[in-house]
Amino acid sequence: MVWKQCPAADSRWVVLLALFLCLDGICCAPGCPASSHQKEEIAAAAEHLMAIGQLHPALACGERLTMLFPQDPIGYDILARVCFTGGDTECCTRFSERAYTLYESDAAGKARSKLVAANCFASSQDWENALKSYRAGSGCNLLSNEELATAYNNLGNVFRMLQRTSQAIENYIAAAKFSPHFADAYFNAGGLMVESGRVEEGTEALWQAVRGEAASIENWRALAGALEGAGSSVLAARAFHTLLRLLPSASSPSSSASSSAAAAAAAAAHHASAGGSPSSSRCKDVFFWARSLVKGGDVSEGVKAAKLGLWMLA
Repeated sequence: MVWKQCPAADSRWVVLLALFLCLDGICCAPGCPASSHQKEEIAAAAEHLMAIGQLHPALACGERLTMLFPQDPIGYDILARVCFTGGDTECCTRFSERAYTLYESDAAGKARSKLVAANCFASSQDWENALKSYRAGSGCNLLSNEELATAYNNLGNVFRMLQRTSQAIENYIAAAKFSPHFADAYFNAGGLMVESGRVEEGTEALWQAVRGEAASIENWRALAGALEGAGSSVLAARAFHTLLRLLPSASSPSSSASSSAAAAAAAAAHHASAGGSPSSSRCKDVFFWARSLVKGGDVSEGVKAAKLGLWMLA
């Protein structure tokens, strides 16, 4: 969803929202006295609506808050996040800056506003402003470890886009320190380390990325490639095997081994590294697996894996 300008809330949602709030004892009519209870209830409704993807009614909540509490940053903060989710970076930036101003002495609130603005700048590829905002937001130690981990990981992404590799890696590592189970931070750091020649360090970081139960296919693929590049063929074969088990299953016809190990390994290497014409990433992963098995000395299993890959190409 991309909005060219801040959208007007759907009237049906406004009516339903007003009914919900009034039934809950909250007056929504013009001129009603504002109360802290009312602010909390409308803000809670907005958070819930954003969580379930109902952006227009969430926008209505934010607009209502800015009308009832014009000097409170909460309404502008909600509007900024709704606009960011909806793809309107211009409105997101404007509302987040307004919230930043109104937070005054609330350092954590100011930091969160800066991080929202940074997300807006990054989504529009304004890397320099994103860099400034992420730095400003991540410098607040009053944020939770999870918030700081996300901020430093995003800061690393910006440095990466600016081709400042060492600083990107430093921020990915910082993100991992704040959240030791943050797989994305390890994955990002490990991938950049391997690319920049720090293979051993990168491989260790990639191992960290796949230690959780929810490790992604991409993390396992990166780890397997890094292990093979580092000459750890046996470990690479195990990583590829795990990767293949995570992918959608593919059965192969039973056949007796009729090609030599050298031919199988050569076919695997050719199709995997030279691009070949594998029908899917799974097919390429099978060839890499075969090559790692043969390099690691498990020739018979390497032959079987290579034949599976060739069958998949047929």
